[in-house]
Amino acid sequence: MALNRSVLHPRSTPELVRRIFAPLKGAIIDARFSTKPDHRRRTLDAASIIVALVFSQMRRLASLRALVEALDGNSRVRAVLNLSVIKRSTLSDALSGRLRKKRPDTRLLDFTQALFRIVAQQATAALGDSKRTADAFLAVDGTVFSATAKMMFARFDSKRNALKAHVAFSVRDYVPSFVTLTKAIACEKKELRKKIKRGRTYILDRGYVGFDLFRAIKSRKAKFITRMKRKMKFEVDRVLDVPADQKSQGVLRDEMVRLDGGSLRLRLVVYRADDGRVFRYLTSHYGLTALEIADLYKNRWAVETFFKFIKHSLVTRHLMSRTIVGFHIQLLTAIIAYLLFAIYFGPNPDGRPPVRLSQLRQLADRLYEEIILASEALIQKRGHDPQQAPSRDPTMHRAIQGLN
Repeated sequence: MALNRSVLHPRSTPELVRRIFAPLKGAIIDARFSTKPDHRRRTLDAASIIVALVFSQMRRLASLRALVEALDGNSRVRAVLNLSVIKRSTLSDALSGRLRKKRPDTRLLDFTQALFRIVAQQATAALGDSKRTADAFLAVDGTVFSATAKMMFARFDSKRNALKAHVAFSVRDYVPSFVTLTKAIACEKKELRKKIKRGRTYILDRGYVGFDLFRAIKSRKAKFITRMKRKMKFEVDRVLDVPADQKSQGVLRDEMVRLDGGSLRLRLVVYRADDGRVFRYLTSHYGLTALEIADLYKNRWAVETFFKFIKHSLVTRHLMSRTIVGFHIQLLTAIIAYLLFAIYFGPNPDGRPPVRLSQLRQLADRLYEEIILASEALIQKRGHDPQQAPSRDPTMHRAIQGLN
């Protein structure tokens, strides 16, 4: 794999485009690999593929055909983004992992995962508070994406096929910590056990309740907050004092309890919401007040808001590939696009998510307008219209080599 070090051509790229894609600087470090899918040598630039897919997310292009037509049908856009010609068959082979004959090719997926991790770190630095530990409180949940009828490997039930994304989402910074993709029938508890890290606090819904998972989290020096199931049996070990100010805000009880026949010792917080509903929270976190635990669990809804945004504001419901590797790449590029927009907008003063649907659509339209305006400047400078006669200037085919 060869090294490619620049992303957008600095002289021809509009200021808005540079600002949005700036977090990719230094993230794209290894971008080229050669393949022989049909006995003819091709060179596929991984960085070009990823930036093209991120562009498709920002423009809400729902298929590879629409993406290729948008780029090939308008060479001005390709010139400003400094992308070489990308064929639909090449995109399809890359997403499907068909670049190697004997086994699936996951190099593009590995590249995309590395890129996601770097951009997520930059988003945490841009949106988070430097005085707090990054990713300290993570809401964990899974969401299902419908698959096509031909994806029989992803059989979910008698009527449909589906894939499931498992996400840990920071409730303070609105930044995903990890994203994995499995068949929809995969166990969420087992997927979480693979990702437990020391020092994290995982906020879980009742679908994750299980004594084995609780012990696994505690054994790895991590913590959790979840809701207790109604019929769980427990013994009160010790009653903790609840300050008067917390009682007035809804905290009813704070106790140390024993579960699973007395072998598992946890903390139980009972809280009454403003609408009168009573919630029971189980946690292994002893350093927070009872009210803080209740408030943190309320913030777990941030991951549900994130799922809604990804599904309805970006291109994830229409699959660009019929393989799990291809859809994983598509999902990661959608999240990278979300992170780039989030970094651009910055933290929201009212504590709400940094990106809203109305903002996203307005910025996407403005972004495309600036690309077209920049292409007009290229026409005047180079003396030709790339829409009519694509240039052979090597700078136009130096795909995504790192921002200078």
